[in-house]
Amino acid sequence: MPSSPISFLVTTVSLCLVLVALVTCFSVISSVILRDSARTQLTEIADQVAGRVTELRALLHMSGYENCTLVKTLNLPKDVLMLGYTVSIEEVDGMYFVVASLDTDRSVFGRSPLWSKDDQVSVELDSGTFATEEFTMNYSEKIYSGQENASVWARGIRGVLSVGLGVMWIAGN
Repeated sequence: MPSSPISFLVTTVSLCLVLVALVTCFSVISSVILRDSARTQLTEIADQVAGRVTELRALLHMSGYENCTLVKTLNLPKDVLMLGYTVSIEEVDGMYFVVASLDTDRSVFGRSPLWSKDDQVSVELDSGTFATEEFTMNYSEKIYSGQENASVWARGIRGVLSVGLGVMWIAGN
């Protein structure tokens, strides 16, 4: 009967190894699915922001962009899979892209193209402020999820067209 305890031990250890392997596989698969889901949502956010920037640029271009400022407030989700994210405009190989990435893992991102750097448009990649009679725009290279009054803007002054991201504050509020 000495083989019975050994057989039981081998069977128990094998069962534990199979359970560990199953839990590991489940964890890896669910992680991949969550990353893909987050990437899809971030791409949709980047597409939405890129669409708004492109719309403002086209409107300003049609107006002749002499001393004109256009702003569109963004209606972005507060989070992606209960995680914060950042939206930015970045230059990659001579092209501008709107990039939305998770704050916790920058390798999970979505991006949408805008236009080439050679275009006649200045993209503000720094931080600053400008004001009109109606509002103040605090622009920066990034906007964060959950930020109130997150906006895109386009501005034409003396024949120079510039666009960017920012937070709009309405005068008197």
